[in-house]
Amino acid sequence: MSTYSPEVDVLITIRDMLDNDWDIHSERIPKPRFGLWNEIGRTQPNMFKQNDLIELRYAAPPETEQWEGHAREYVDYRARVALIIHTCQGRQRMQDLKAEIRRILHKNKFALYSQGYQLITYLGFGETPEPTMKYWKGTVTIELSADGKLADSD
Repeated sequence: MSTYSPEVDVLITIRDMLDNDWDIHSERIPKPRFGLWNEIGRTQPNMFKQNDLIELRYAAPPETEQWEGHAREYVDYRARVALIIHTCQGRQRMQDLKAEIRRILHKNKFALYSQGYQLITYLGFGETPEPTMKYWKGTVTIELSADGKLADSD
């Protein structure tokens, strides 16, 4: 009989990775605040006048599994995460924040191995500007993958 042990939320791990690896020596891109979607509540543009915010949440579809092989003993597992950039400092700041996030993700592409993921993949970026409100919002989408995992059958 196995004992239950809760899994560490991968969003917390990614948040901590971004927070710890942010290039604070660069004056160009000040370190933003980081928050999980359930910690920050409803986001309002006036929240970002002082500090930029990177909001972490699961993207759609949050998790997928695909069976591998004839015996269906193994699965390829994918989880998508959205890193939503909020800033009132302009479009260039949003692009700079995106570039720093991308740098950190590429540097740490194998960092989640201890949590069962083999690779972090940068999938892309899309922006939703609100220039009339002097508020810019963009979403970096990443995928966490684990191929050939033994299917849970307990």
